[in-house]
Amino acid sequence: MGLYTNLIQTKIFSSYAGQCVGEDDLGNKYYQEKMLFGRPQRILRRWVIYKSGQVDGSNVPAKWFSWLHYTSERPLAGTPHKWEKTHLHNKTGSHKAHHNPATLSNEQKKPKTAHQTWSPKKNPKTTP
Repeated sequence: MGLYTNLIQTKIFSSYAGQCVGEDDLGNKYYQEKMLFGRPQRILRRWVIYKSGQVDGSNVPAKWFSWLHYTSERPLAGTPHKWEKTHLHNKTGSHKAHHNPATLSNEQKKPKTAHQTWSPKKNPKTTP
């Protein structure tokens, strides 16, 4: 089954059995299961439909992540604090990924060492 077939099935299921709870800044839509068939003992399922169509958990902001994992009853909405940064998805595997300058793969920039290499002093008594 292809990606688009799965996406279409999820959208049909979401329109029938899901209630749209909200949308984040990235355009992802979040759903919660409608109370169907009178099952109050079971926790209602929650899911997300990604705007890009690619399933990538790093595209879910922290406020919605806590709602998806039942940490909060409602999505943590409201104005962000001044110390909060905007959510960025994981850049691992792309050209924008962070590369530590001390790694061997980054040979064009050799890091300056803050230490001196130790070498043992030769003892004249033990040397032949």
